[in-house]
Amino acid sequence: MLEVMLNLRRWNQELLTDEGRELWKKRTITYVVFDQYTKNFAPSKFCAYVPINTSLDAVTKRTLVEMTVKLYCTLETETCFDGNRAQTHLVKSLAMKSVNSNEMTEILPFFEKWLNKYSESINVNPSGPVFLLPLRWLA
Repeated sequence: MLEVMLNLRRWNQELLTDEGRELWKKRTITYVVFDQYTKNFAPSKFCAYVPINTSLDAVTKRTLVEMTVKLYCTLETETCFDGNRAQTHLVKSLAMKSVNSNEMTEILPFFEKWLNKYSESINVNPSGPVFLLPLRWLA
């Protein structure tokens, strides 16, 4: 769960940069991980994967264990890099709760605020978002 939340934070940080937005372009998402403390979201596929080969961050001089937008973009053609597999892993292996947006309307204002901030990078599936929530005692 720690890696999931680190990835969520990383996605939000990187998409605030010109380079991050340029690499990410505009993508349609359905499943989003919600951090109940920061009220931020990130695409579940981005949150579910971590690099196996770690590298040293040139700026912070620390080992990276998070997904990056650059790495994400290089993995898109890999068949095992799959959005359905990602959300299934988060729900079944990490016990995250999957909730349709119409079932948990109290999260919608936070989602709309987040979506406005990243609207040039995110389209939401016409059927609406599905929130993936960590168990409260884990988050």
